[in-house]
Amino acid sequence: MNAEHWQKIKGLLDDALKLDTEKREQFLDTVCGNDLKLRREVEELLASSENIKNFLKNLLRTTH
Repeated sequence: MNAEHWQKIKGLLDDALKLDTEKREQFLDTVCGNDLKLRREVEELLASSENIKNFLKNLLRTTH
């Protein structure tokens, strides 16, 4: 992956993370269009972000 492609993914990820979860699919439909590889890359990063967020929430619950 080149730097330009990574910047595009990072920008889309940042924008998607600002949206409610319910609105992300429509956003990705709009910005990715038929570029399924781009969409998959962004979706994988979104899923990782959600997993990390859930892990940290659970960790905080068990330590308090």
